[in-house]
Amino acid sequence: MRPARSRTAIAALITVFTLGGAAAAQAATAQAVQWNPQNTVEPITLAAGTQLVMRSNTGVEVRCGTVSGNVLAPTGGNPAVAGTVDRAGAPAAPTITNCTNTLAPSAATTVTASGQWLATATGTSNVDISQASATVNISGVCSIRVDNVSVPANGWDNGTHQLTANSGASFPISESGLLCDGGTSATLSGTLQLPTEVTIS
Repeated sequence: MRPARSRTAIAALITVFTLGGAAAAQAATAQAVQWNPQNTVEPITLAAGTQLVMRSNTGVEVRCGTVSGNVLAPTGGNPAVAGTVDRAGAPAAPTITNCTNTLAPSAATTVTASGQWLATATGTSNVDISQASATVNISGVCSIRVDNVSVPANGWDNGTHQLTANSGASFPISESGLLCDGGTSATLSGTLQLPTEVTIS
């Protein structure tokens, strides 16, 4: 008979290989998810009749009626990651316009997005947004900064080809200006529309 210590060592090795195999299978499954089509610049807009709304923890809302831009996958060599780009496929932030605010409704409101925003498919109906940066300027009142934030678990629908923001996920914001109200975090709601050929598989 094998000594008890030897049997224990063998059992431990079997456990390690089993767990390692499961982890590898899980990783392979995650990597198998991808945006379609690949290597094609696709336009993004707001879904008809919707707004992009950022709501701070103090209740202030910035509402925008127009979003335009393009996305391209793969980004960084990963088929599951789509990045915002210009029409030529170079990294670029989306354009967000036609905005108003509830802090000082009569003040002009502009939103300037920056950097390349990323949309990582984590399943056929789930997308994580990351590297999202923007500055909201409420003229003469307050400037609100969103710096490289992430919004996980946004909803994707292969039937409607729409990406709906996870309004339950908060992210940090910073404010500057004499009339700011001290907001420190915010949530995002809204639905983006992509062309009918865009899916996650």
